[in-house]
Formats: sequence, C-alpha cells, structure tokens
Amino acid sequence: MDDYIIFRKDRCTRAGGVFICIKNYIYCRELWTDDDFEVTAVEVKGRDPQLTWEFVGIYRAPNEDMRVIERLAARTDYKGNYTKRSIIGGDLTYPTQIGMERRVVNVELRHL
Repeated sequence: MDDYIIFRKDRCTRAGGVFICIKNYIYCRELWTDDDFEVTAVEVKGRDPQLTWEFVGIYRAPNEDMRVIERLAARTDYKGNYTKRSIIGGDLTYPTQIGMERRVVNVELRHL
C-alpha cells in the first residue's frame, strides 16, 4: 500500500468503517469526516486546476434512520459551483419493512 494515500473513518465497534485510497502521485486531501456517521470525503484535483473531484465513502447500517443520507446531501451541496463534482460510493442499505422483498435503489443527486 506504499503507492497509495489512505483515508479512513473507522467504526466505533470492532469491525467496519469506510476507506478511500488514492494513488500517491495524485494531489488529494481530506475534506471532511462526519463525527456521527461513517462518512469521509477526499478532494482530488485534476490536471486542470479549476476542476476538482470529491470522493465520498459512506456506510449506512440497516438499523440506522435516514439522517445519514440527509447529512450526505447537505455536505455535498455545492449550488453554483460547477467545477466540483462528487462521486459517492459505499453501502447505503435501503430500509425495508417486514414482509417486503429486499430492493436495491439507485440514488442520483444532481445540482442544477
């Protein structure tokens, strides 16, 4: 892992968390981590210095409420900033009711 810069937000328990690794020749820096949830964000600058990417790693446990999704939407809201793009990856575990089949939901956040 010497070729990578590691960013992580460990879970408070013995296992789990989120993890982002970026090749060490790419300029990057940690933007933020959330104190309450397993979320971390890293800024990566492109070759064009006006263009930056925000990589977000997130985990939502099946028994958590939807506050983590609301927090994610608030933290990645860059209205009017068209030079920053967000890439969000992780496990968002969509909540289901008892008796319903498990569903996979794709969520796309767009800033117009």
